[in-house]
Amino acid sequence: MDPMSTIDRSFPTIGEAMNIGPHAHAHTVAARVLVSALVPAAVLLCLGRTDLLPFALLTSLMAVYGRRASRTQRLAVQGQVMALQITLLIIGATLAIVAPGPWTVVTGTAIVAGITTVIADARRWNPPGALFFTFGFAVVVSAPAVISLMDVALTAVAAAMFTLLVTLVFSRAVAAIEAPPAPPKRRVIVGVHALVCLVGAAAAGSIAVVLGISHPYWAMVAAIVPVVGLTTSGQTLKAFQRVAGTLVGLLVAFALFAWNLPAPVVLVVIVLLMALTELFIARNYALALLFLTPITIGLPFLAGTPDLGELLAARGLETMIGACVGLVLILSTHRVRHPRAG
Repeated sequence: MDPMSTIDRSFPTIGEAMNIGPHAHAHTVAARVLVSALVPAAVLLCLGRTDLLPFALLTSLMAVYGRRASRTQRLAVQGQVMALQITLLIIGATLAIVAPGPWTVVTGTAIVAGITTVIADARRWNPPGALFFTFGFAVVVSAPAVISLMDVALTAVAAAMFTLLVTLVFSRAVAAIEAPPAPPKRRVIVGVHALVCLVGAAAAGSIAVVLGISHPYWAMVAAIVPVVGLTTSGQTLKAFQRVAGTLVGLLVAFALFAWNLPAPVVLVVIVLLMALTELFIARNYALALLFLTPITIGLPFLAGTPDLGELLAARGLETMIGACVGLVLILSTHRVRHPRAG
């Protein structure tokens, strides 16, 4: 197939949507995530500080970076992304003290999405994009401020140090599978990506706020997820997979959390789901969402007994809102990003 034909196309083929990529030692990444998240979370649970769990888990997730890099490169990249993530978590926790309204949360999260997209593109981080940073900031700034900033900082830094230690211990020789570094993106591509993420996050979050849905940042994240694709067909594929995988993942979430599970069990389930997500995230995004979706549904159960039905409905509706907004922006900027298309 002519490589340009893939770039020219706006939509994926059925074969591309159904394709499952090679394993590529995904189990090593999953193991790193499992240990990096489980140990700090268990310590906090034993200390009775479940309020600090989001800060530990959101930092530990940075173990996914540098999937195919050498040990030194992986540690360097993880150190960089953790520094950025911790900074955003502290900023989000600081803003949460003043109990910002939904419009302030949407505006701040959209700005974070745009800025971190530029940073991620410029640094050529893998996984690409602003997903982890946008989600982490939004979760923290949206939560009630009942935690001291010192506790937030200490928890995030401790989780980061432990994650780096796990990465060092779990690293293996990867010379045979190491992929060449991604070529730098043209400035116009970086600019368009950042603008799409900024506008897309703001638009999707605004729609969710107007509709009165409980978690606007779910729509915002769904809008920016597809932007990481290198081609328009790859981006639209990611949007379709986001919707399909989420809708099926909601059924998995219902099966898991319809029971009145104690917090320790919920925590173990969430960490296991994080590891399972990493087994598939680079192989087929829709399959990974079967495990990723229940994580977001399960997190509120660590702090109480929320309405499961309301969470499921909000997640499904906001995912569709965000994906539709993302699709509109991706398709409208196709010829800017690929001027030879059409």
